[in-house]
Amino acid sequence: MSINIKTLIVDDHEIMRDGLKRILNESDDINVIAEASNAEEAIRLIHKTKFDMIILDISMKGKSGIELLSDIKSINPEQNVLMLSMHAEKIYAKRTFLAGANGYMTKESAGEDLINAIH
Repeated sequence: MSINIKTLIVDDHEIMRDGLKRILNESDDINVIAEASNAEEAIRLIHKTKFDMIILDISMKGKSGIELLSDIKSINPEQNVLMLSMHAEKIYAKRTFLAGANGYMTKESAGEDLINAIH
């Protein structure tokens, strides 16, 4: 029996979502089943579907990833969320962990590290 990690990608840049899907498709057990380009789309999807993991961009137009993280945790406090950011400064990571994130990665460190972080 293989594990199937149902994943939602939330990023306001289509090229980033496509790149993340390409990376995650290298893993046999991670299945990107949905994507959203903003907070409103993400919330709609989260109300309709149970995700094992949400990969969330910290900097988006409109509602930020940290604000959206708070909304996600109010809907489902047990939801696993991995924050992705272009910011390497530790203050950003600290803010996301305080808001309830399960992990924090810079976009530069994606690739195999991303798959390992999801596992």
